[in-house]
Amino acid sequence: MNSTNQGFGLFSAVMLVIANVIGAGTFTLTGLMLAEAGHPVLVIAVWVLGGIIMLSGAVCYGAMATAIPESGGEYLFLSRTLHPFFGCLAGWVSLMVGFTAPIALCAYGLGLTFSVWTGLSVEWVGTIMILVFMGAHCIHMPTGLKLQNSVILIKIILIVAFVGVACSEINFNNLKVDDSVVSQFSMDALSLCLIWTFFGYSGWNAIIYVAGEIRAPHKNLMKATVIGSLCVFLIYLALNLVIVSSQDLSLLNGRIDVVVQAAEQLSNPLGLKIALVVINLSLITSLSAMIMMGPRIYSKMADDGYLPAFLSCRDGSYLNAILFQAALAIVFLWLGSCEWLMTCIGYMLGLCSALCITSLVRLKLSNKSLLIPFWPFAPAFFLLAVVLTTVYVVFNNPWHSLMGLLVIVPAAYCWWAGRNITDGNVK
Repeated sequence: MNSTNQGFGLFSAVMLVIANVIGAGTFTLTGLMLAEAGHPVLVIAVWVLGGIIMLSGAVCYGAMATAIPESGGEYLFLSRTLHPFFGCLAGWVSLMVGFTAPIALCAYGLGLTFSVWTGLSVEWVGTIMILVFMGAHCIHMPTGLKLQNSVILIKIILIVAFVGVACSEINFNNLKVDDSVVSQFSMDALSLCLIWTFFGYSGWNAIIYVAGEIRAPHKNLMKATVIGSLCVFLIYLALNLVIVSSQDLSLLNGRIDVVVQAAEQLSNPLGLKIALVVINLSLITSLSAMIMMGPRIYSKMADDGYLPAFLSCRDGSYLNAILFQAALAIVFLWLGSCEWLMTCIGYMLGLCSALCITSLVRLKLSNKSLLIPFWPFAPAFFLLAVVLTTVYVVFNNPWHSLMGLLVIVPAAYCWWAGRNITDGNVK
C-alpha cells in the first residue's frame, strides 16, 4: 500500500480514529461511573480530565508516528526506541486487551440488540458479527474503507441529532455545583472512573497501527491524530452532558445501556430511535476498525520472529492474522466479564502508553530537532496523569492488577524465543 492511490488519506485517517474510539466504552461507561462517583458533575469532570489526557497523548503519538512512519503500533515504537522486550510486552497487551477484548465487548453490545430480533443468544449473535466483519476485511480493504467512512459520517450526524433532541429536556439541576459534589467526592471512585475513561478513549492512537499506510505521512499523521482526538473529545462531552442531565438519574446508575435509558426518558420518541441506531452503528464501525488494525501488529511481530510465522503478512494480505484475532475475540466473548475487562484494559493500556511517551522523551533529548507540540508540558502531563492514576488503582485493586500482569508471561516467552530466531534482528 505504498502507491498514492492506496492507503489512507487525511479524511480516512481521521475517520479511522473516530471509528476506533467511539464504540463500546462510549455507551456503557457513564452508567457505571454514576454508580461509582455518585454526582453527575464528578462524572463530567472525569470525562473532561480523561479527554485532556487523551489530547496530550495524541500530540505525542503524532510526533512519534511522524518520526517512525511505519505500521506496528506500540510494539514497533518500543522495539525501536527502548528494547524488543518492551515491544513484545506492548504487542501482547494489544493482542489480549487492546484489540481482542474491545472487539468482544463491541460484539457483546451488538448481541444485546440483535438477540431480541433473532431469538439467538447474545454470544451467538456477537460471534456472527465478528465472523461477518472478519470476512469483510479478508476480502477487499478499499471497498470496506469507503463504506466505513460513509457509515462514520452518518453516525456523527446522528449523534449530533440525538444531542439536539435531548438538549430541549436537559435537567440543569443535575449539573449544579454544590455541597453534594464535595460530600460525594471519593478518590478511590474517581481513580477507577479515570481508568475506565482510558478504555472509553482508547483508540485515539489508531494512526500508529497503520502509519506505514498513510499517504504523505509527515504531513498527515499529526493532523489526523489530533483532529480525530479533538472530534472525539467534543462528541463525548456533548453526549455525556445530555446523559447525566436526564430527569431520573436513578434509572442510569450502574447500567451499561445508559444511553438507551436516557433516551427512554425523553418525551420525543425520535430520541430513542436515533439512540438505538447510533449505538449499533458505533459498535459496528468500532468493531470493523479494530478487526482491520489489530492484525497489523501481530503481522509485524511475526515478521520480526516474535510470533508464529503463519501470522506474517504475505503478498499484502493479513488473512491469517485476522483469522487468529477473530478466534481469540470469540473466546473472550464467551468467557469474558465486561466490567473486569474494562478495568484491566484501561490499566494495561495506560502503562504501555506511558512507556511509549517515555521513549519519545528519550528521542527528543537525543534529537533536539524532533517536533513535539507543547513540549515538554504535553508528555509530562500525560505521564504524570497515567502513572499516578495507575499506581493508585493498582494499590486499591490488586486482583485486577495481578490479572493484567499475567500478560508479561507470554510476552517474555515470545521475546526470549524470538531473539533466538532473529539473532537481534529488531534494532
